[in-house]
Amino acid sequence: MTLDIEGQGVTYKIQEPAKYPLFASGLRFIHFALAGLAAAVVIPIGLILAYIFLDPRIRFSNAIEEQFDVPLLGEIPHLVSNPIKRMRKVDVRLFVFMGLVCAALYASTAAFYLIWM
Repeated sequence: MTLDIEGQGVTYKIQEPAKYPLFASGLRFIHFALAGLAAAVVIPIGLILAYIFLDPRIRFSNAIEEQFDVPLLGEIPHLVSNPIKRMRKVDVRLFVFMGLVCAALYASTAAFYLIWM
């Protein structure tokens, strides 16, 4: 204590005052929001591709001819009636609409959290 009074002790000089950081170090909410959006696009597409490649069913007649090296005598074409076409069109529109609603809800939630939190 006497060294400090006489000025012989260790003295410190503050070069710059302490400040709170403006941004947190590490990942922020925007990174998780973008990762969630990317995962929402990539995961379903990956699952669909995996289903198509791993499905053992034969879908085309030329695959039978190439795989088993036998000629086919005939092929029954796939018939899609008008009611099924209309139902598929409605289903696609509903799917697109629901996707847009979900994307809008996701974007508005992320924007709300970024603005107000």
